[in-house]
Amino acid sequence: MKPNCASSSSGSADQLHPDWKPRRTVFRPELVRSSSPGSATVSARPGSLLFWWRRLAPLAALIALLLPGVLQGASVTVSDAVVNLASSAGGAKNYTFTDATSGQSVTVALTLTSFSSDPAAVLSLLDGNSRVGVGNPNVGGDGNLIVYGEGVNFAASLVSASAGVNAGSVTFRVQGLGLRAVSGTAPLYWQSSATASNAFTLTGETVNTLDAAGASLNGSSYAGQLGFSVNDGSDAQLSDAGTIAGLGLVLNVSFTTNGVVTAPLITSWFTAYSGKYARIYTSDTTKNAGTAATVWTNGTTSQALPVYSGVQEISSSINWVYIRSSGLGSHTMGPWYLDAQHQQLFPNFPTNQKVYYRLPRTPSVPGTKTANNGGAIGYFVDGVAMFNSWDAYYWNGSAEVQSMGNGTGYWNRDAYVNEGQSFDGNNAHQAGGQHHYHANPPALRFLLGDHVDFNSTTKVYSESTAAPTKHSPILGWVADGYPIYGPYGYANAADANSGVRRMISGYVLRNGQSNTVNLASTGRTTLPQWAVRLYQVTASQAGPTVSPQYPLGRYMEDN
Repeated sequence: MKPNCASSSSGSADQLHPDWKPRRTVFRPELVRSSSPGSATVSARPGSLLFWWRRLAPLAALIALLLPGVLQGASVTVSDAVVNLASSAGGAKNYTFTDATSGQSVTVALTLTSFSSDPAAVLSLLDGNSRVGVGNPNVGGDGNLIVYGEGVNFAASLVSASAGVNAGSVTFRVQGLGLRAVSGTAPLYWQSSATASNAFTLTGETVNTLDAAGASLNGSSYAGQLGFSVNDGSDAQLSDAGTIAGLGLVLNVSFTTNGVVTAPLITSWFTAYSGKYARIYTSDTTKNAGTAATVWTNGTTSQALPVYSGVQEISSSINWVYIRSSGLGSHTMGPWYLDAQHQQLFPNFPTNQKVYYRLPRTPSVPGTKTANNGGAIGYFVDGVAMFNSWDAYYWNGSAEVQSMGNGTGYWNRDAYVNEGQSFDGNNAHQAGGQHHYHANPPALRFLLGDHVDFNSTTKVYSESTAAPTKHSPILGWVADGYPIYGPYGYANAADANSGVRRMISGYVLRNGQSNTVNLASTGRTTLPQWAVRLYQVTASQAGPTVSPQYPLGRYMEDN
């Protein structure tokens, strides 16, 4: 937003009661109790949700402290293609079993290997990667079928269990395996840590039951072996081809839990500094000196009294999570300038926004999408407003004009590119007094322990040059109830043990690379597909020619 732009609230935001003032909040796992310094508990109207929340929360906490955890049984089944396991590095893969009721989970490492009298025999993917055999890839022989003297071994061990899982209760079994009878009628044998002996004759191509019960993973590993018990020329293959959805491997884990995982929409809010006053650097001079202010004015906006930073209260109902926040960052904010040379101060300083905001506990993707307007589209976990990527200007066909929303044209300016000189070190500034982030907030990420370094001398945040070692935390929540996180995630999003790397955005500059058109050559004559869907127009919408005045990247639609 430009300095003189008014901001509007999100459709999910409720107006704060006018007499609300920032109060220190004491956050404990078992209750939320609010008080101002030297005063009694914050009052609330009898009959209101807040009134009952504050009276029932301590009682619920007392009950939780006095009563032992109630153990709940969980049995979770996971299916996979057997070729996926066989083709994984070393035939090893981690599987996570999450109980839908409690939210608790267990991760088990499973390995599939072959055995054979031929030491060069390996697992072989066959028939368009729909079946698995055992054979020497350099010898024709049995055609990579499983014959007498050959077979497969399974090995499993417990990798991790969430905090509410009784680790000693975890059991594992290979519940079923897809098999194909190629020829012969000799029975197969199955022996495992869970099954002493299970001989069965194959018929057709289907999933066969292996373990009827599980084996404990408490301090021990699981082992299982499958092969032919009689040498009559029979042969077989592991198979996904004859199974529902092509999943020939069925695994099961059972465990007990002592409670329900609290939803991250409640637990992810950053409250470590909620009892500290918000602070700003008013200029480069005060920043270099390390002199932060808790009250401030610049003639346009002012904060006459100290105010606590960030989230001050979290409460919830069946359908909603509510937060109260001053809207001011937990790090030292500022300074802000209008120019890259830092000669002209930005006219707006942040002020207490007295935020009262709600988010849905069960988000869903709507069939009909609605474009958001200016102002907060959600909140970061430190209670600071989240603005979208547009600034307040768009191309109207002949010039850039200002709009209080996202513009009514089809080429809307990118705030990070066009307003970045007015951002502080956390990519933030304010519309009026509403402090907000438009982009990656490194100061917040530093407080959350993400991959960011802070130089205490220069007061500069920077991306760490060391290799990332952990997934980035949740950074914020959008009004529809979905989280924002990044920039680091798992190399394989479904596998927490696949390593960590920087995530790759689906939005790329249309400069001729990554199979995009080059707008510098073609001109801004077409919109990207995301914009076509959003604006519900044809792609043929002209914008200004790429030039030094209108460089590539100036508009959101350049991506």
